[in-house]
This record gives sequence, C-alpha cells and structure tokens, in this order.
Amino acid sequence: MSQQPILGFTIRPATVHDLPAVIALERGIAEAAHWPEQEYVAMLQTTPESSVQRRILLAERYGVLQGYAVAKVLRLAGEVNAELENLAVASSARRQGIGRALCEAVMDWCRECEAGEVALEVRIGNAAAIQLYQQAGFRRTALRRGYYLQPPEDALLMKLLLQQE
Repeated sequence: MSQQPILGFTIRPATVHDLPAVIALERGIAEAAHWPEQEYVAMLQTTPESSVQRRILLAERYGVLQGYAVAKVLRLAGEVNAELENLAVASSARRQGIGRALCEAVMDWCRECEAGEVALEVRIGNAAAIQLYQQAGFRRTALRRGYYLQPPEDALLMKLLLQQE
C-alpha cells in the first residue's frame, strides 16, 4: 500500500520506527485498546505465509501521527476471517475523515487478503465509534456482556460483508 494523500493526510503501513508514536497516541486515548509494546512489535513481524497476519495502518498529516488502525486476518481451514482490532484518532484530529479513511484502508487490506467479512468489537457506550462503523457499512450482530474491564462495559459486536472486486 503506497502513501495516498486523502483530505490532507496520508495512510500507510507502520514500521517498527513508528511504534513510539503509535504507543504514545494509544496511551493518550482512554477508549483505545492498550497493548504492551511487545504486542505491537509482534504485529509487525507477521509474514504473508503466517496463518495470522496483522497490519498497523497510520494516518499522518505533515509527518505527524493523527490516528492508527490495527487489523488481523486469520486463515484457518480454507476460511479467511478478518477483524478490525483497534482504531484510534487523536482528539484534535477527530471529525475530519481520518477514522473513515482508516476503516476503508483496513477494508482494502482485508479484501487483498481475500477475507469475506470484517468483524469488530466496540464499547457499547462509544456512540461516536458506533456511528463511524455504521456509516462505513458495519452492522450490529451481537452483544458481549461484561467484555471490557476498565471501566466495566459491554461490547457491541459488528460485522461488514466485503464485496470482492
């Protein structure tokens, strides 16, 4: 995936050199999933031959990280399943199309990996994220009670069927 200017920002895959900025942004956003640095490093070490592939996509404006998305594709028994694991946008960069562009970049990568659908979980109280996902075409599929721990909250499960092009 090459850098493409979109509404004044670019979307590109992360490298190990980007991890300090990703982790700093993640730690500054309460609703983002918080993972250990080693988890991010492991994400960047997956290979196309792995049954589990992960990708971190970045949104930058003038070289400054504005948001990121983490996606996973799992190949098992002839099936390809995808998940949008995390999407976070800096509070100063919200409502500018960055979240939507990151969603679209994740969907494009999942299509390239031949996934038929993308799933995600979102805090039931995160109305802005739910609206973003619904506008991107995700549909509610289930509720997972008590999924989040800090603070305790239910998770809304959502899926998007991908059209293979």
